[in-house]
Amino acid sequence: MKVKYLYSIGILIVLLQGCEKEYAWNFQSDELNLIIVDGIITNEKKSQEIFLSQTNTGLNDSLKPLSGAQVRVSDGQHLYLFTESAYRPGWYCSDTFRAVINYSYHLEVFYEGVILTADAVTSAVTPLGGYEIRHDTLTGLNRFLLRDSSESASFTEVYYDWSVDSVFLGEYGSGQAKETFYRIPRTDVNAVFAPRKQVINFPGGTRLIRKKYSMTDDHLEFVRSLLMETEWSGGLFDVQHGNLSTNISEGGLGYFAVCMVVSDTLLVE
Repeated sequence: MKVKYLYSIGILIVLLQGCEKEYAWNFQSDELNLIIVDGIITNEKKSQEIFLSQTNTGLNDSLKPLSGAQVRVSDGQHLYLFTESAYRPGWYCSDTFRAVINYSYHLEVFYEGVILTADAVTSAVTPLGGYEIRHDTLTGLNRFLLRDSSESASFTEVYYDWSVDSVFLGEYGSGQAKETFYRIPRTDVNAVFAPRKQVINFPGGTRLIRKKYSMTDDHLEFVRSLLMETEWSGGLFDVQHGNLSTNISEGGLGYFAVCMVVSDTLLVE
């Protein structure tokens, strides 16, 4: 029986190795040097930011920030100009303003004869949902769990700051971290069987900032297509990879969104 068992394992290993195949990525000419737009305007009174980059031909290549573009956003009544940061290439910043609910916003990007446009509307955000701080008695660390039962699509960013804990700061290598939780009303089998991702554990004394963002239906479709290619990729029920959903005009990729935001601050003892 033992010999048969070892023989079966050997056959399985050979079969698994035989399924491996090197795949070369072939990029079409119209997929090269496209402009990628990553921008969210919010109702927070601040300098709004939009990040521009260009597509890469290598899977693990670094981002290629796009410098020298002209960027502006209008709401039909006001025109907001965005200027590239002197210290962060590809990041374009506006003067202080905030998005208004039920307004429609129009983005224009000008770069070397290319004109990109995108339109986005705001949607209301529901109140911050519940949460749980789970304590591990073995490690003495905590974990944040989102308990949002809202039926509206949204995503919540949680910022962790444990910089007051010099010991944990040295172990982790940084005093801050960020985690994003997506609230998608319908169930995706890819999400249920997605690969496990890194869990952020934190010590007592950590300050948490929660920010919940509203999402329109179009924004939700972009986020779903992005998750299919990233966090949900590599699970038991992978789908065929393809282009991401986008609201950027021809010649561009990415997404331009306008979100309402609610936030609060927690101190975990």
